[in-house]
Amino acid sequence: MSITARAGAGAGAGAGGRRPAAAVRALSALVASGAALAGLALGAAAPAHADTHLTLRTSEQEVRLTAGPPGQQGQPQTVSAFVLGGDDQHIDRVQVRAELSGGLAGAATATWPEGCTPSGADSALCDVAADDQITVTLRAAAGAPHATGTLTFTGVSANLAGEAASTAVTVESGPAVYVVGVPARTKAKPGQDVPLPFDLVNAGDQAGDGAIVSLWISPGLDIDGRSSSCLYSSGGVPSHVQHVVCFLDAVSPGTTVSYAHALTFTAKPSSLIEDVEMSVGADTSAAHAAALRDFDGVPGTGPALKPDGSTAGIPSAGLRLGADPKIDVDNTAEMSVTTPSPLKGANGATLDVDLAVTNHGPADYMDSWDEFPAAYVELVPPPGTTISSFVDVGCFILAKDDKTVIGNGKPRTGDRVVCKTSYVFFAGRTEHFSFTLHVDKVIPGATGKAYFRTDSPEGRPMPWDKNTANNSAAFVLNPAKGGGTSGGSSGSGGSGTTGGTTAGTASGGSGTSAGGTAGGSATAGTTTGATTGSASGSSGGTSGTSPDGSLAATGSGTAPLITALAGTACAAGAAVLLLARSRRRAHRGAARP
Repeated sequence: MSITARAGAGAGAGAGGRRPAAAVRALSALVASGAALAGLALGAAAPAHADTHLTLRTSEQEVRLTAGPPGQQGQPQTVSAFVLGGDDQHIDRVQVRAELSGGLAGAATATWPEGCTPSGADSALCDVAADDQITVTLRAAAGAPHATGTLTFTGVSANLAGEAASTAVTVESGPAVYVVGVPARTKAKPGQDVPLPFDLVNAGDQAGDGAIVSLWISPGLDIDGRSSSCLYSSGGVPSHVQHVVCFLDAVSPGTTVSYAHALTFTAKPSSLIEDVEMSVGADTSAAHAAALRDFDGVPGTGPALKPDGSTAGIPSAGLRLGADPKIDVDNTAEMSVTTPSPLKGANGATLDVDLAVTNHGPADYMDSWDEFPAAYVELVPPPGTTISSFVDVGCFILAKDDKTVIGNGKPRTGDRVVCKTSYVFFAGRTEHFSFTLHVDKVIPGATGKAYFRTDSPEGRPMPWDKNTANNSAAFVLNPAKGGGTSGGSSGSGGSGTTGGTTAGTASGGSGTSAGGTAGGSATAGTTTGATTGSASGSSGGTSGTSPDGSLAATGSGTAPLITALAGTACAAGAAVLLLARSRRRAHRGAARP
């Protein structure tokens, strides 16, 4: 079909999908809290028995159930009801009635969860713990006509008196497109082709106008071929997610079609941890418009994407509204850690210490999958000193036994501090972590060190860092006469020099960073070679410029989600790997292996 037939129409693949229960529970709690605050603000009267009264909320305002192929039920959708308020009131269990009403008799079926006793086909009495949930599974019945109605949850127990929450339910005819057959993980080497096979399934009762497949492709993958079936984002910035929307042929109801050879990518020299976000849906007018909204896609000119074959039937399991395959590339992100030059300080002095972690490449480290940092770096203070302050975002205290995680607070004598780098760490960049040391007792030649933790607690293996010779570095406080050691790290990835400066060479470029100082904050230096720039931040800093020439500066660590999103988005032009993540796991219900 023509991809320009509905010009001006618009994103998402019309996938819809269910939210994870934990996310809905948190959202419902926020809604409940907001409602309580609103009530206070408006001076609303407290309900009777306010000390024991609970509330009901549902996860969905509306669900639309698509009829299945002839003789088959439609695909399941879930609706949850939440009983809120029990934590504060020490209430154990309550009773809630769930009921389908309106014109849904014979058109929709309900599967009641454990703890519910059915009373007829469309109603059940449920026993549920306070601050817990009831999840009901709905389907369009086989041969269901168009119908509308309501799923209502009503409080039965006294402390739920007057409480009710409902979800509008519509049963309708139409296509229902899902994806199966996408490999969860693929291994590759730089320069290799990476195929992405997939099957489309129509579990609805109509073929519709076609199918929409939306892709968000991580920066380390090149798209092979540009099909006339698809629109491609025109940005072309190396560090940005690539967005592709493909409009494919309609799938007959009750049929599975295979696209085993439609999509192929090539792993770039900078690739390492890559993934492809995929959302699918029926090509309706609304979905077509959503897929193109705010998207400056350019049509491809290559052959149209066509299925390799089709089979009758719907898989019994595994239908998804999207997929998130991961590509593990056997590549190197050469990491080094650098410490300052020798320090001097009398008893009672406070000294600034800057640690620098550099990615010498050639791979860009970008873990949008799990959001794990590229490295955990630990500072072991010299004997006779105590870490008096450190960046508390992305860093934590480890006891002197090197096993017990203390968390935040004020370090004690002998405690160490571990800091996490960003989970987006481009080749040619350096991240800085600043500390202050208090000199408790002068010990000539006392030596501290920094090194990458690769084991528990709070460490992880770094298989992409193949040269470990520069994974630790020592620094000396009050060198003995005629002695002393300059700061820095050694190895093929870099060399240490005095003045807190590191220089490293690798196929990804070279970098020089001047260590900054701060009393409990972090200051980024500058990098040269493939990238240049400077930035500073309160939670560790990254210096450098992204491959497209725009300034990049990201705070260290995997702090709370909002901090990580804000720091990375501002640093890398607001489009590194975060665009796709917001659309996936919570939106599509796609299983993670």
